[in-house]
Amino acid sequence: MATELVILGHESTMDTAKKLNIPLKTFEKWITAYNKNNKVFDSDYISPEEQIRSLKKRISELETTNDILKKTLGFYIKEKP
Repeated sequence: MATELVILGHESTMDTAKKLNIPLKTFEKWITAYNKNNKVFDSDYISPEEQIRSLKKRISELETTNDILKKTLGFYIKEKP
């Protein structure tokens, strides 16, 4: 909300930071992040890096499960007369 006051409301960065008691450098970093991606401060936002990390973890889990199922299937096929 604070970044939108400056970007959309055309208020002064310094005045807004003072009014909201936010350090100016921190506020400037927020504005830069918002300008790069205006969804960055949404509560359900997941960064692309985090999405990739999560998907890689899920792929690894699925590959492990798949390997276990293949070995189990191979065991049952060998066991049948």
